Amino acid sequence: MMAINIFKASFSIFLFYACIVSTDALKCIECGMPNGEICKATLPNPVDCVKPNDKYCIKVLTRADDHEHILRGCVGSESPNKCVKQGIFEVCTHTCNSNGCNAVTAIRPNGSLLFATASFAIVLIMLRFIIHF
Repeated sequence: MMAINIFKASFSIFLFYACIVSTDALKCIECGMPNGEICKATLPNPVDCVKPNDKYCIKVLTRADDHEHILRGCVGSESPNKCVKQGIFEVCTHTCNSNGCNAVTAIRPNGSLLFATASFAIVLIMLRFIIHF
C-alpha cells in the first residue's frame, strides 16, 4: 500500500516537472532498466536529453539487503545529493548539470532526504525507459 502511494506521489511530481520547459541541451548517461548491470561497470556514452525540460543528469543508487541497483538519466529538476535509509532500503540521489556528469562512481550519504524525492527520480527514469522501448 505504501509503495502504491509513493508511486502516485512520484508520478504526480513527474507530471508537474514534465510541464516545465527549458532550452538547454544536455548529454547524460542513460542506463538502468532493463539493463541495470551496465550502469555498474562499463558505462555507455552520454546521449542527448530529448525532453526540453531536462536540465540535470541524475544517478540513483538503491540498496536493499545485499542487492544494489543503479539508474542514470536525464531529469528536469535538481534533487539534493543525499541518501535516505528507511528500514532495509537505502536510496541515494546525485544530480548535476554538465555533460556526462552522472558517471560518478560514488555517492556519499549526507543526511536525510524525503523518500518521495528519491522515488520520483526512480519512477522518472523507469518511465523514460518504458516510453523509449
